Amino acid sequence: MKPKLAKTEKAKRLARKVLHEGAGLRISLDHVRFPDGREVRDHYHFDFKQPSVGAVMEDSRGRVLLVRVYRYPSDSWQWELPAGGSENGESPLEAMQRELLEETGYRAVHFEDWTAFYPLHGVSAHRFHLFHCRAAERVGTFEPGEVCEIRWYDAGEIAQMIKDQTICDSHSLIGLLMWLSGMRA
Repeated sequence: MKPKLAKTEKAKRLARKVLHEGAGLRISLDHVRFPDGREVRDHYHFDFKQPSVGAVMEDSRGRVLLVRVYRYPSDSWQWELPAGGSENGESPLEAMQRELLEETGYRAVHFEDWTAFYPLHGVSAHRFHLFHCRAAERVGTFEPGEVCEIRWYDAGEIAQMIKDQTICDSHSLIGLLMWLSGMRA
């Protein structure tokens, strides 16, 4: 029988070897002792230096804007919520406003901070901040090197895309399922 863990017990890092350190990411290999006594010598840890942000942006007709992007790891084109990483010194809200402009060409208003979550909680403490907002005006175009297309979708289309697994990344699923569940403004 395994011992019951107290809620205050935490794992202890016994050693760390940094495998890579770049501008926004450090990858480490940790030797960890967990509260139950088990030791894991090869526990990968991904330390992203800045949080990420994403937004469910609605238009005046209640539709959501998605961006179509290519994702190298899955070698696939995906429809996703506009999202990206914070830059040094930016608040999550400032980062989201910048990302919306870069990825969609839209300025937005009425930002509501919906939630923050850990998309890779087993290997990272990286936080993802999710906002809801309203499209205000289109003042430019999207960055063609990052986004290939943008399009407004209604609730029925979004629900079908989720069912068909056309939308399958974590931040988009969380945001769109929250939106579909009635968290709309």
